Amino acid sequence: MATRQELEDAIEQVQQGNREMFSLVVESHHVQIRTYLSALVHDRFDAEDLAQQTFIFAYQHITEYETGTHFIAWLKAIAYNHVRDYRSSFQRNRNATRFAAKPSPPLSPYRWIRAWKCSKIALNGCRRINATSLRRYAAGVLP
Repeated sequence: MATRQELEDAIEQVQQGNREMFSLVVESHHVQIRTYLSALVHDRFDAEDLAQQTFIFAYQHITEYETGTHFIAWLKAIAYNHVRDYRSSFQRNRNATRFAAKPSPPLSPYRWIRAWKCSKIALNGCRRINATSLRRYAAGVLP
């Protein structure tokens, strides 16, 4: 793990255009940010995705970071804003699906076979589909 002075030097170099130094910043803060996000979203995979989004955003806006302030606090503020966006989109998706038509429950094997046979009998010209026509179909009397 790099010292605080090394990290500040790396951040200054990234601000001046040295892309490779950002990897040092990510390596030193990735675990802290991922742990912070895991505590907020309670899902390891979503926390990992949000951590990646946080570091991408931080890299794109590194020139806005003020040297001398706590970098981890700046990263956590970015991460928190990403969590807020994640939660609001999750809530929108949940509300959208709440009122959607619910799918019909899956048919039991017996009902599925019966429905399949009834459709086949109906296609072959049988007008009434009942137990008798199903027995005739099973016996091979109906085509």
